[in-house]
Amino acid sequence: CAGEDETCRVDHFTVNSNVDQVLFIREGITVEHSDSKTIALKSASKLLDDCKSIAKRQLSKNENADVDAAASILEELTVCVQKGIAKEIEMANDEITFQAEIRKKMADSWENYTCADDAVNATEPKKESANWRGRKVSVMIDRPASKIHTIQNFLSPDECRAVEE
Repeated sequence: CAGEDETCRVDHFTVNSNVDQVLFIREGITVEHSDSKTIALKSASKLLDDCKSIAKRQLSKNENADVDAAASILEELTVCVQKGIAKEIEMANDEITFQAEIRKKMADSWENYTCADDAVNATEPKKESANWRGRKVSVMIDRPASKIHTIQNFLSPDECRAVEE
């Protein structure tokens, strides 16, 4: 414990199932928690607030607004929100593209690294599974979206040479 009055400070936080969680511990032990959903909610709220402000200014200018004027203002509000959402989606797509390119570049680097080093230790399988057609199967990754299994002696030496040629 430290500080001017030698008191300990405590704060609590709870992680959740959302992605991209970040915890900031600010001066004075104030915890600020952020995740993908709260970031999206803040962004959507700001967008909607900005568009609402524009609509309110237009309504205040037209105190005696008729139905057509109100419909026009509502249409402009809708266009404002659509443009904002389109911009957010475009930025998200740009980020996804950027990250996909980084992953591809990293994969190339790792492939070159691992294939060039004969002494590198091979990854140990997560589990050994039952035999497949009399061959031992090792499970390296077993996820819903990706599975990597190795099969010992999958090809005979003659079959291997035929594939290499």
